[in-house]
Formats: sequence, structure tokens, C-alpha cells
Amino acid sequence: MQQMVNGKMVDVSMERDGSIDSDTLRELASIPKNRTLVQQLATGENLIVNPGERIKINPSDYFRDIPDHVRGGGRLSHEQA
Repeated sequence: MQQMVNGKMVDVSMERDGSIDSDTLRELASIPKNRTLVQQLATGENLIVNPGERIKINPSDYFRDIPDHVRGGGRLSHEQA
């Protein structure tokens, strides 16, 4: 089966139940480990795909990678508050 990942078609071999290991998908699509994999369903819902997770995919799903999110650390200064 072919799957759309980051705007390109990738050949994907899935299990009989329609699932694939997320690490395998990342490798096939050349997604670096420091990027987050996101699965967008036909409904428009976005799901974060964790490393080592088994995921079920449909031909209408779209995958993309995004930078890892870094939270906070900064404080508002008195002038910004």
C-alpha cells in the first residue's frame, strides 16, 4: 500500500489487521527521531504518534512530521504582564 507522508507517497507494508509499527513508518519516510509524527485522519482529527506504537492507517490518512514542542521556561516581564 502507498501512504502519503510529508507530501510524498511511501510504500508501506502493513500487517493483516491494517497496522504498522510507527518506527517502521518513520524509517520508510526518513523522519528524524527529533521530530514528532502526526497522523491526520479523514475527519481532520490530528493524532500524535508515539515511537514504538502500533497504528492502524487508512489510505485517506495523511502523515507529517513537526518539530518537537518545547514548553515554557520563560517568564513574562513586568512590561509584558
